[in-house]
Amino acid sequence: MPTRSMVPVIHPGDMVIVYGKHVKVGDIVVWCTSALYCVVHRLIEIRDGFIVTKGDANPVPDNPVPVSKLKGKVVAIVPWYIWIPLLLLVILVISAPSMASVLGREGGSLADRYSGWRIRLLRGARGGNAFLLYIYEHSNARLREAPLLYLAKIGFDNKDCTVTIHYVGTRGLRILSVNSVTVDHTKIDTYVTGNNTLRIYLSPMLLSKHVEESSSPRLSITVDAVLTRLGHLKGKYSVVIPFKPLKVMKSNGKVVILNPNCYPLHVNITFLYAYGPGSPWRKASDQVIVDRVFEASPPSSARFVYAIVTYRAYGHVYSYKLRLK
Repeated sequence: MPTRSMVPVIHPGDMVIVYGKHVKVGDIVVWCTSALYCVVHRLIEIRDGFIVTKGDANPVPDNPVPVSKLKGKVVAIVPWYIWIPLLLLVILVISAPSMASVLGREGGSLADRYSGWRIRLLRGARGGNAFLLYIYEHSNARLREAPLLYLAKIGFDNKDCTVTIHYVGTRGLRILSVNSVTVDHTKIDTYVTGNNTLRIYLSPMLLSKHVEESSSPRLSITVDAVLTRLGHLKGKYSVVIPFKPLKVMKSNGKVVILNPNCYPLHVNITFLYAYGPGSPWRKASDQVIVDRVFEASPPSSARFVYAIVTYRAYGHVYSYKLRLK
């Protein structure tokens, strides 16, 4: 195990023994996506033909992988301070007769005999020592974890109409620069990056259009970025744009509309009014943009006044009827 993702259960250099594929949530398993890339992590979820694992010391889970990539369950862990000394002892025992034979046949000084033994041992160690070295290097390559960038958190801030995307990188992986950001197929140029965090400032009018014309509260965001270690990120995410209904009230014969959202909404205001008993009812309509607070006044000389306020959000029409006078 060459990384610290499973500390304190498995330490770097420890050897794992894998057997069987009958696994359950909580087991430590091995899965491989290629002959040279395997992961030893704890199983946390099995769903729809996929498994999800997570290193005990990692902050976020791994990406789901097909069950077919599962190689088996870790049934034993051999600490490095046990198997490495035993391996060295076995190598020493196997090599001792050859070393004694070489030293016995060689003439000359002790230094000359040692030099001759070393050359012969290096030339002849093609069976035992060389094979063990190959196995160690090959296993190390198979279990090495590639640098990954995980999506840690994404959210919308209704105070200033911003979307914050935070990533967590392994092995020092981080964002170097951002090539482009698109929101609902519209390119966005107002964003900042730092500490693997991307903060996107959205146009209030873009959000207003989305809320009024779409039936879904989810906004589609695509990020194209350059990473360290010659990495490249192409991420596609969806974030919920919250909507809070407008507050419509009357005050001193006026209509007062409060918008608790960070984006404006188009509102239609219709006044039905009459100048006195028996007078015909008249109508006056206007569409306004309500950003934060908006007030509308009916004709001042009207004696009877009703106000109808309507607007649209996420496929639903909201309507209010108030008697002002």
